[in-house]
Amino acid sequence: MNHDYASIRDLLADPRTAGHLLWDNLDREGFTPEILYVAGGCWVITVDAPGGEIWIADEAKITHSTDEHHFWTAIFYPARSDCEIGETIYDGLEEANHQADTIACIAAVAERLSGRS
Repeated sequence: MNHDYASIRDLLADPRTAGHLLWDNLDREGFTPEILYVAGGCWVITVDAPGGEIWIADEAKITHSTDEHHFWTAIFYPARSDCEIGETIYDGLEEANHQADTIACIAAVAERLSGRS
């Protein structure tokens, strides 16, 4: 997909942000995350997937602190899509802390990419 991507170093310069920690964990698990500006000051972390890509954000935010984190939502968008229609593959629970939510989100991404979902 052809998008306008930002540099992780610029957008998530503070390593304590929820998005930076998500990025690091995705990278550690062998994924190649990127950052995408979607509109109106909203950013998502993306991961390429067969036939499209997965967008991950917390209410269209990734630069918030872990203390302000609600929950990650991960949505698969097919390559042929106009980005209006996606399949939610993870919708975290508000009760989970950032670390638990991030681990569960990455597990859902891995499951989708392995073809098990």
